[in-house]
Amino acid sequence: MTPPWGAATAAHFALPWLLKRAAAGERGRRLRDPHVSGRVYDMATVVLAWMASREGAKGGWWLGMGTMAQLGARPGRESAVVTTAQVAVAEEMLWRRHRLWAVVPFALLHAPRDPRRWPYHLLTGTVFHFAARLGLPAAIAVHAGHNIVLERCRGTGHEAQGLASEPSSAWPA
Repeated sequence: MTPPWGAATAAHFALPWLLKRAAAGERGRRLRDPHVSGRVYDMATVVLAWMASREGAKGGWWLGMGTMAQLGARPGRESAVVTTAQVAVAEEMLWRRHRLWAVVPFALLHAPRDPRRWPYHLLTGTVFHFAARLGLPAAIAVHAGHNIVLERCRGTGHEAQGLASEPSSAWPA
């Protein structure tokens, strides 16, 4: 039985756990590298968003534009910014279409490990929620802008974000 928030969204919710399990084995040695696991997370998120567009999720146009931008981006910081924005588009496509059903799983996916970060987490979740009420483009803009600012403030790449963007306490240490 498919969960009320869709198969692609359910797979995205399970993604950190799946990556952690894959990294645990002998063959998963490369996944223990935050650069590699972060890139796998990003690519899987975008692929799952494409799958969600097949389930009826809106935003395929935005994801397509992000893919085109990524293909044209120069390697380095420019490419990292485009990837960050594209992952934000993909997450919005996966999660925001489900409104109330997705609030709790999305919050758990992005739950900070440090309890002192919960007020910030709750504030950004509230801002993202209200942006989503203005429509998908507003939600994408706020989410992408937030993640790009975080990356710029903390350095480049996922390892600097603590997820490597650490979608949750479920993410591999």
